[in-house]
Amino acid sequence: PLDLLLQITDGFSEERKLGSGSFGEVYLGVHPDGQKIAVKKIYDMPGVDEEQFQNEFKNLARLQHRNIVRLVGYCHHIQEVPAMYEGKLVLAEKIHRALCLEYMSNGSLEKYISDECDKYDWHTGYGIIKGICQGLKYLHTKLKPPIYHLDLKPANILLDENMVPRIADFGISRLFGDERTRATKSTLGTQGYLPPEYIRNYLISSKFDIFSLGVVIIKIMAGRAGYYRSAEMSSHEFTNFVQENWTNRLHETSSLMKAYSKQVKICIEIGLSCVQEDRHKRPTVKNIVDRLNETETECTYAYKKFDVQENSGGLTPDYFMNNGRPVSEVPLNNDASPSKQARTAWQYPTDMTAQQELGERQAASLPDGIYEPPRQISEGFPESGGTTRVKLRFVDVEGPKDPLYTGCPVQWLNGENAKVVIFENDKQITQGNLSKLKIEILAVHADFFTERGQADFTKEEFNKQIHMYNENESVLTTVNLKNGEACIGSFFFTESYRKKLRLTARVERQDLAVRVQEAITDPFVIKDHRSALNGKRYPPSKEEAVHHLENISLKGKRCNDLADKNITTVKRLMRHYHRDKSGLQKLTGMKDEDWSTMVTHATTCDPGVEIYSYGVAEENCELLFNDFYDLVGVLTNGDYVPVSHLDQFQQLKMKSWKMSAFKKLEEREKSGVLIPDYLMMNGCPVRTVPLNNDAGPSVQAKRTSQYPNDIAAQHGEL
Repeated sequence: PLDLLLQITDGFSEERKLGSGSFGEVYLGVHPDGQKIAVKKIYDMPGVDEEQFQNEFKNLARLQHRNIVRLVGYCHHIQEVPAMYEGKLVLAEKIHRALCLEYMSNGSLEKYISDECDKYDWHTGYGIIKGICQGLKYLHTKLKPPIYHLDLKPANILLDENMVPRIADFGISRLFGDERTRATKSTLGTQGYLPPEYIRNYLISSKFDIFSLGVVIIKIMAGRAGYYRSAEMSSHEFTNFVQENWTNRLHETSSLMKAYSKQVKICIEIGLSCVQEDRHKRPTVKNIVDRLNETETECTYAYKKFDVQENSGGLTPDYFMNNGRPVSEVPLNNDASPSKQARTAWQYPTDMTAQQELGERQAASLPDGIYEPPRQISEGFPESGGTTRVKLRFVDVEGPKDPLYTGCPVQWLNGENAKVVIFENDKQITQGNLSKLKIEILAVHADFFTERGQADFTKEEFNKQIHMYNENESVLTTVNLKNGEACIGSFFFTESYRKKLRLTARVERQDLAVRVQEAITDPFVIKDHRSALNGKRYPPSKEEAVHHLENISLKGKRCNDLADKNITTVKRLMRHYHRDKSGLQKLTGMKDEDWSTMVTHATTCDPGVEIYSYGVAEENCELLFNDFYDLVGVLTNGDYVPVSHLDQFQQLKMKSWKMSAFKKLEEREKSGVLIPDYLMMNGCPVRTVPLNNDAGPSVQAKRTSQYPNDIAAQHGEL
């Protein structure tokens, strides 16, 4: 509702303003539960704003990718305001529209683009470039029809707490058929990021975004001033200029200078190829991502050796992998034969003694100078013939709550947040490459792991169980291990799913020689919350209006029909539900599926500790009902028996008495004397008011005299 947006943004105050995007201004919203969101308030543009709003909402709602900003809710509110029309004061409709997006704590890439290039190291800069390209690839190749962004620029690239980029602001996106080019004379994009074919002829194609991407990459690499120098130099000169600047920085900050310097060169070459005047010569985004993946393969070995070098203080690389072959880059060590160097360079992914020994045995058995790609070392675990057991675990919590709700941060049992930790043979790994891996948090189908257990599966079997969105893996969040552990932080699901899922932690890199077992949680389901922004709260309080429940909307027919029967709060609805379930469903007019969803939501409400009694004199017992009129137990001969402990015969007797009890409770409610007879304390009823006249004296006497000591003590305190 608009009222909630006004509340969480301080009335869209200037202090909460984060920036402006196409067709809207963005504000920071802080929900009462602490969750932060970005609220994009759509400009009032009569005649075109409705179409733009619908376009952006539909685009965002279907996107599921870790490099695309996620939609968590929206607002469409019609307000009647006084206005002058032909000299008369009339009521006119004012439409308020807003999109609610996940909040990115590091803001936009714009503030990190600097001429000094000192706001991030190369590893971070490369991760931003790669993430933008992956997000754009998703838009261009994974959606049918594809989405062209048409305003890609640093201000529209947001960075989360881990500096992972998310493409944002689809206010001027257009949906086009695959490989289709169109001409339009509407104003698109931002000066400096528009391709020449659009400036001259208003042509739009996927190469529009590629040109903008090239400008972004060059600015990341060279800064603002450096970007404009590209027009003054040849491509070769500019590449050398940028590479030299980064090499100077890498020399001071990284022992991986040679591998990273080559990666710098390839990235600047990609950027320049994207801004070619002839759009047909620009690469596709798939070509770009493939080329970046190739550079990472060449850096893999250097990265592994870097950690050993860092810890030992003097080990230098003997080889680099090039197209799957070891290439000598430095003179061979005197303590190893050439053939052994060629093999052991690959075989040492970590400092694990068992793996080193295995690599040496394999190398010694081959003829000199012949290289053979190694087998997966420790591909399995002890049960499947592996030599060591490396695994991820969720710690500090029992698991996620069940159910989870879309648009709400994942909540954990017995803990506010979860950590993911890496172990080797049940001991935390705090040093080496494995202690600083990047970890992905995903959802997997629960049934497979119920059948197979949580340890006996291969990497390939595991990957087949990943829950897909739009035919793609949906990474919920990523974290970087530090000393073998990392806090997961806040994340949430954007789509409901009826079947059981589990959360999992997986190593991002799939080419490790060590098999790192994934962490798996207990199962849960994801239900449609539609965000607290639509007024649906989990759990609802019992005094909340019924329109806060799922499938009941304010001013809707269901809400009005319930109000006619004085069913205006969750408590009143639940009382009616326990008295007459079928009658209540008939009153709402809900079909079974909607009914089940509403009831599931309502039953998450806490009835409180108030207990009402109904005495059955002939049986010398009392029936005890909670504040929702749900039978919770029986007091008989001074002993309390929960309803779950009653046998079948006793439950049948309770059923016959319940209707009389309901009538008595209704009479007390209408007369205004419905006061709790007991409070449920530590699972036992404690007397709070004088005994009712409808219970026999013998029952009263036994009940008060036969309380256990601790209950009697509580009674005395009350």
